[in-house]
Amino acid sequence: MSNDWRTVLRQRICGDCLFDEPLAPLTTWKVGGAAQCLVRPRHEEDLKVLSAVIQDAGVPWWVLGGGSNVLISDQGLPGVVVQLSHLSQIETQPEQRLSVGGGCSLAELVRTTVEQGLGGIEALAGIPGSVGGAVSGNAGAAGQQIGQRVVDARVWTPLEHHDVTTWSAEQCDFGYRHSALIPDHVVINVTLQLDHCSVEALRARSREVLAHRRQAHNVGGPNAGSVFLNPPGQQAWRLIGDCGMRGVQVGKAQVSSQHANFIVNTGGATAEEIYQLIHKVQHAVARHHGVSLQPEVRLLGSFGEVDEE
Repeated sequence: MSNDWRTVLRQRICGDCLFDEPLAPLTTWKVGGAAQCLVRPRHEEDLKVLSAVIQDAGVPWWVLGGGSNVLISDQGLPGVVVQLSHLSQIETQPEQRLSVGGGCSLAELVRTTVEQGLGGIEALAGIPGSVGGAVSGNAGAAGQQIGQRVVDARVWTPLEHHDVTTWSAEQCDFGYRHSALIPDHVVINVTLQLDHCSVEALRARSREVLAHRRQAHNVGGPNAGSVFLNPPGQQAWRLIGDCGMRGVQVGKAQVSSQHANFIVNTGGATAEEIYQLIHKVQHAVARHHGVSLQPEVRLLGSFGEVDEE
């Protein structure tokens, strides 16, 4: 592949354009290799430049939000990794609506809504990651899902001719930890419809949720939260625990003894070790329960052959 595209990005991108940039510090698992090129666009014009490079030069592309729901290969990622951290504005609109940049952290959005007396997503307090990632994966907790509050979303699709379009909530087709936005559509802005509520009531609710989350998710090391989706009518952590997988390790990656749906980097784990442990858990649950666990985390890049049991 020609390196001319690197020159184009270096000269035409207004935001950050970093080469051979380590990605492990940008993820909650603290593992993974480097990005061939990490770009943080500042506006939609930067996205147009990226679209042209991706389409014309056939450059691989990846999106990294808050790094909380991904496992990045130890070999790193070729091509362009896009992070929307500069697109993070929160703008108040009439009638309890907010316009939010996809790169805004979900935690910051929840704090803002609570202090403005806007209810509807306070139960998402403490969930890591970006708003764009939360919308794409329809993040939820305690009966609230962010997709329930979406009016519309500005979506960047670098492989299509019209690379930035507006999607209605109906087009997003939200479901359990899922939407039609996965995998090739990137939320760069979203409009949310919230409710007028008491600030004190929202503060109390968010404190309650945070306290519960900190207790339940205090697993003692870097992790990516829940690794597997809950199968219909079942709980992944219970299925994993019933197989005797709590505390099982591959290298420095360990199934948490406290929350069996978490895999912890106990110190110096590799992405490959985590990957192998994910498959070890899937194999155990399939063998004991006949249930196929599906990962909630996204796997980015190349991984090795799965070790046979």
